[in-house]
Amino acid sequence: MRVGEELEVYLKVLWRYKWMIIACALIASVVAFGVSKVLTPRYSATATLRLASAPIGDYDYAFISALTRLSNTFVEIASSDASLDEVAHQFGLEEQPKVEVEVVPETELITIRATDPDPARARDIANVLSELMVEKGLQLYHGNAPTAREILEGQLAQAKADLDAAVDAYDTALRSSMTTPEPADAETSTASGELTTLERLVSIRQQIYSDLLQRYEDTRISEQMRANALTIIEPASLPERPSQPKVALNTALGLLAGSATGVVLAFLFEGMDKTLRGIEDVQAMTALPILCQIPERKRTLASTAAPLSTGANGLLPMLPFHQLRARLTLSGVRGQPARFLVTSPEPSDGKSTVAAHLALSFAEGGHRVVLVDMDLRRPTLHSILHLPNELGLSDYLCNKIQLVEAVQDTPYPNLRVVTAGSTLDGESEWWAPVRLRALLEDLVRDSDYVVVDAPALLSAADAAIIASQVDAVILVVARRRTERRNLDLALQQLTDLRVGVAGVVVNKAPNSQVYTHYSERHLKGEPSRQLESPKRLAAAARSKLSRVYEELVNVVLRLRSSH
Repeated sequence: MRVGEELEVYLKVLWRYKWMIIACALIASVVAFGVSKVLTPRYSATATLRLASAPIGDYDYAFISALTRLSNTFVEIASSDASLDEVAHQFGLEEQPKVEVEVVPETELITIRATDPDPARARDIANVLSELMVEKGLQLYHGNAPTAREILEGQLAQAKADLDAAVDAYDTALRSSMTTPEPADAETSTASGELTTLERLVSIRQQIYSDLLQRYEDTRISEQMRANALTIIEPASLPERPSQPKVALNTALGLLAGSATGVVLAFLFEGMDKTLRGIEDVQAMTALPILCQIPERKRTLASTAAPLSTGANGLLPMLPFHQLRARLTLSGVRGQPARFLVTSPEPSDGKSTVAAHLALSFAEGGHRVVLVDMDLRRPTLHSILHLPNELGLSDYLCNKIQLVEAVQDTPYPNLRVVTAGSTLDGESEWWAPVRLRALLEDLVRDSDYVVVDAPALLSAADAAIIASQVDAVILVVARRRTERRNLDLALQQLTDLRVGVAGVVVNKAPNSQVYTHYSERHLKGEPSRQLESPKRLAAAARSKLSRVYEELVNVVLRLRSSH
């Protein structure tokens, strides 16, 4: 199967179960909306804190890593049980408040979000926890032991004193050498060596003092940054609207979840559906021809006493049955007269409706037709044709009346009907092949066609006996009604009986454009006089060609019979 065809199959499934999908979506959204309205609203307040940045100048990866660790440390402290218990104690809460502490990515900011049913309390919890974190930040790097800055202060003072002493000694020696009379050469050499030593000592003391001073400044800046690590830049404000539940979001999610559930159920039901889904399933199961497709109608046939051929008030349009008549007359079924059996794999597939309309179609074509209701357990034809059922086939079979008394005339020209009758036992001995053959020969003697409405093949054994005495069997299946397994069993049974099967009629098929146009014209009672669209004109032309074709077929058949 190509991608386009597979997609078309999926779309057909979704369209077939569209009301179930819509219902699931609506139910889920209504439930989500109702639950959201019932839940207690909760308010969220957010306070924003800032971590101390790096000192002015360049900073390396080590500093960034240290700042990241510091941020995570404060987040863990704020989220710890000790901090939350302290806040809960201040507000007299029995349990810890709901607080979320997060680091804003790529920034120096930390947010503290407190959620509570009371908006004022949510605001106060966020602010109190922020102030608590600032206090903890001040205490984080302080303790009883001297700090590195304090130690360096002592070392720096000692280095300063040593440097000053060395400078004083050097100045004294230099001043002494300048005021003393010129000494001997040995004394001059000694004085010069002493000054050089003192000068080197001053240089060393100065270098030590410079190093200590640099270390002291670095330590002082670092401790100052840590001491002021957290500052509140935006305290929490009073929330005006609840943050939970989010009614619109929950309703939208419910609608989405319901739609997804409906789609899943649609494909699940489609996979579990064992009925025929369309003409493709019938063609896949049998090589028998599809004689016609009967469009699906929403109203019942027995809802009115209007003439059967008008197609009004829920009655089926006659076009598909005219096509069925044409297919049967050209199928070479033993010539005329012919006896057709209409049956189905299981009850309620519409076989009686097809039999009645097929008989009427033959009658409208100018043929003499006898319609026989042999489904004595579930007789239907008298209801479809609005005929009395006091006397009928069952009364004749039990020798209460003659056959001529069981045959009724109808308001439809050329159509006579044998209803089921009042005795509806359906005893098996009535269907002896010899007696059944004699009955059909008597009926066909004064008619061109005999159309028999038989029981469903799988519901009674009568249909198999009747099928052996007719010229051809018409098997009726209903889309979305007949199970594939039952159709297979019915086909196997007909094959075992070695009876002639003219083909399959698919009932409750989707309305085609031609069928719809034909039905609309008959529902109006007469053709419309106003201008019609090109589609309607094309459909009308096809309908006229179909009628001309049927008339030509009738002429050919009459010529055959005359020869």
